[in-house]
Amino acid sequence: MKYGIYNYEEFVQTVLSPPSKIDLIGTAQAGLSGEIGELLEAMIENNDDNVIKELGDVLFYVAVGCLAVDCCFASLSLQDVKEEITIDDMAAVQINVSKFADHVKKVKYQGKLLDKKLQMETLVKIVNGLTKQVCEKHGKITIQQAIDTNVEKLQARYPNGFEVKNSENRVVA
Repeated sequence: MKYGIYNYEEFVQTVLSPPSKIDLIGTAQAGLSGEIGELLEAMIENNDDNVIKELGDVLFYVAVGCLAVDCCFASLSLQDVKEEITIDDMAAVQINVSKFADHVKKVKYQGKLLDKKLQMETLVKIVNGLTKQVCEKHGKITIQQAIDTNVEKLQARYPNGFEVKNSENRVVA
């Protein structure tokens, strides 16, 4: 099956096993926090292959966040943006990842109710900021290419769905 922005969540669900929305939002938070740094590192190194892989990983965790807040991945206005990038754009992405994580912390550890609208708006800002940066600096990279690369990697790593042993064995993918 070919996955794209309109059905990516279907694929994401095949490699996830968290039993609750709180686990999903925590998975999204931890994944975004780690993967955004790896993506920015690949961008700084100007390594297009790694940029594609890391963008795919970030989009995976954005899709997990979408599952947690009941929004459609495609509704995030994913597009290849061709606008000038500023240092403020890079800072804005990190700020929004931090805002996402801070809200999750309050939900998981302080008893706050999950504000799905706030988290969805934050995911939109993250994705639009990233696509603007990646497509400007690495113009030949598309969102679909990142999704395709991520699906291929994860299908190879988790042919029967998520298994801890496969997550620790990085020989496959």
